[in-house]
Amino acid sequence: MKTIPVSRPLITEGDIDTVKETLSKGLLSGDTIVVKEFENNFASSLGVKNAILVNSGTSALDLLYDSLSIRPGDKWVLPTFTITATINNLIRRGAVVFLADADEETWSMNLEDVEVTDLVDVSGVMVTHIYGLSANFGQIRNAVGENINIYEDAAEVLGATYNNRFCGTLGRAGIFSFYANKVITCGEGGAIVTDDDELAERLRYLRNLCFGSERFVHEELGWNYRVPSMSAALLSSQLTRLQEIVGYKIQIANRYIEGLQTIPYLTPMSTETSFSRNTFWVVPMLVSSNSPISRGELQRKLQDVGVETRRFFCPIHLQPYVKRYNISVLSEMRVSENLWSNGLYLPSGVGITFDEVDFVIQRIKEIFNLQ
Repeated sequence: MKTIPVSRPLITEGDIDTVKETLSKGLLSGDTIVVKEFENNFASSLGVKNAILVNSGTSALDLLYDSLSIRPGDKWVLPTFTITATINNLIRRGAVVFLADADEETWSMNLEDVEVTDLVDVSGVMVTHIYGLSANFGQIRNAVGENINIYEDAAEVLGATYNNRFCGTLGRAGIFSFYANKVITCGEGGAIVTDDDELAERLRYLRNLCFGSERFVHEELGWNYRVPSMSAALLSSQLTRLQEIVGYKIQIANRYIEGLQTIPYLTPMSTETSFSRNTFWVVPMLVSSNSPISRGELQRKLQDVGVETRRFFCPIHLQPYVKRYNISVLSEMRVSENLWSNGLYLPSGVGITFDEVDFVIQRIKEIFNLQ
């Protein structure tokens, strides 16, 4: 039985030729011209001054937190509806973490009813943009005030905008992921973008083992988070067709949404808000609480016919490790817990075909007896 994976990448002949050319020049690792060219082009495409390429989205988060010299007891505000990588290095560094619920429209962090300014000495806020749609950045900025730095986990929203500004460029710094299921990919990879030249210099220093002016003399503990030139070459090739990829993602989502609109028990994520258009990194669906087919049953039945799906994130406040660390909640977590219980996303990688999308739609209709 053929399986339709939840995320199949698309690697073109042009991608392969670009990597081959890099290999033929003997450019493998280190701070090569290939890496620098991608960084320059990526920064330019987003309208920021600096991009720092690293070996994963998680490394981008870890490196960013390290660059901020976070101390035990520093207070940070994050969404509970995010992947655990967003919070891990804050916990390792002894930060006090406050979690906020998701917004009903964007599924990103909602601070509308939270008095964040009542929290004494908040050091920073990390916003995660979810599944292709921008968080309500203006609402979050208004809630925390102008004097608190906001950072962005934009791993899932490359190409998405907030009021015509690219996500990841709204705060002091933003991170992206180039994992195999992301909009552009090199298998593993990530980047940090910022207009802060001093921060960018610090990030590059930490990325490369804190090499100083004298080789093999290190004044600080750094990381080897460098990226092979082959990975940078693959990303550069895909970056040239970013708008084409995003456009195809939106077509996939629209096909699913139109094809499944007769099923009253499935609610897709918002296609747009007053400030953002969804670029649909994935195609998420919420199964209603009164559905005759539960989210878990739908996943199992689709798996039986060769269709992979993924459940949504388990909220941070429900993670088993939370009890061991200094983590508090700012509100009830009704929205996030509903997303965890009833959400799944459908096959929507760049490599999927419209015929495969139609196959998934037909199987879902059959499961709900609405064929």
